[in-house]
Amino acid sequence: MDELQKNRKNGIVNFLTTISSKDSQLSYKKAVPFVHIPNELVCQWDSLFSPDYKWFSEIWAESEFNLLVKFDSDINKILDSMGELEDIPAILNDEEWKKVMNLASVLIEQLELKL
Repeated sequence: MDELQKNRKNGIVNFLTTISSKDSQLSYKKAVPFVHIPNELVCQWDSLFSPDYKWFSEIWAESEFNLLVKFDSDINKILDSMGELEDIPAILNDEEWKKVMNLASVLIEQLELKL
């Protein structure tokens, strides 16, 4: 795995760690209060997930890559249904956002990521 691949995998692990955790999202908001955290996390995912590049798919076993593709599809369906996202802390009470957080938690377990 080259440096780009390591950085991308670490970025995905960090993203999943943050979006799956209420405490991580609250800490993120505290660190950068001027940033709309849910929008930032969605943008991070969009920039991190690069399924059309061979170097990206090579980071993952085929089963792991398929889990990432499913996660992307699932969260995009939820996000599309949500409209404009509220910021932290209000969004943490949103049932749809809780589904996104849960999907990330499940993906961490499925990928057996060491956090």
